[in-house]
Amino acid sequence: MRPFFSIVIPSRNNSKKLKYTIDSLRKLDYPRNRFEVIIVDSSDDETGDILNKLSAINFHIFKNPNRSRRNSNISRNIGIKKARYENIVFLDSDCIVDKNWLRDYSNYVDNDIAGGNLTVQGKGFFSDYLSHSLRHLSRKFKDKKIITLENFHKETLPLGANFFAKKSVLNNISRFDEKAPSFEETELFYRAVKKGYKILKIPGANVKTIHFAKFDDVIRNYMRLGRGLGYFIIKHNKSEYARRKILTFLLLDLLVMAYILFLGINFSYAIYVLILASLALLLYYKIFVHRRGYLEIPMFAILDVFLLIIIYQISAFTFAIKSRIEW
Repeated sequence: MRPFFSIVIPSRNNSKKLKYTIDSLRKLDYPRNRFEVIIVDSSDDETGDILNKLSAINFHIFKNPNRSRRNSNISRNIGIKKARYENIVFLDSDCIVDKNWLRDYSNYVDNDIAGGNLTVQGKGFFSDYLSHSLRHLSRKFKDKKIITLENFHKETLPLGANFFAKKSVLNNISRFDEKAPSFEETELFYRAVKKGYKILKIPGANVKTIHFAKFDDVIRNYMRLGRGLGYFIIKHNKSEYARRKILTFLLLDLLVMAYILFLGINFSYAIYVLILASLALLLYYKIFVHRRGYLEIPMFAILDVFLLIIIYQISAFTFAIKSRIEW
């Protein structure tokens, strides 16, 4: 007999993509009476109208009652409390699951936590950037790998858009931290391994998500990630993960200072370099993006270095300063 699952989906103002998520869940190759879908909605758009039309008996819709605090962690915690089954799988409202998604997870229900593959596809230049950048959202695991406290800082972790966990484990670690601006799954996973639980990365349970991003979305994404990482470092400042991130920050700071010094000494030369780089980026976009040329990833990496240093780093330290934490 296949195990029972509760699928928890936080949703907010994502009506266009949520329809595809629901459609993919209806096509799952898994017994309908052995899983439930819990959607916790915090929307102001027409998402509620879409959800009200759902007639499937195994779909349950709940509203996030807290109008002033509507982040996904609060919605996930509501979903955990409402879940009927011990095996909980987390999914985002912009994801499309493979038809064997739950079948794959059913092979790993003896584990504390398990995370599968997540593939991100971009639509447009900045969406492609978010899909391929150094802070990319994709996760592709070729082999099974166990993550513990000892190797936590070395491993690529599953993402909150696609992972499984035991309800008893989640309750024992106090579920998601509702104050975390981002990095919520990383923060949750760290508390889990700190208590002795293990995380298994699996080469399956495939999920795909499509991003439609503009430049301001890129900026907001980095600011949010920076705040989330800053929050993690403050909360778990003695962890090896936080220590390594701080060392990375220091290295990046030295690079920034060196670059500023270079601009101060060779300003006229540097401004020409920036102009040429901008023209090269425009030329790249016109020629290679639509043709999917091989220069994509190197170009994204170059853009990433600037944004990572300027936005991601500054937002993390700004969060720390606002929190009145002495480093």
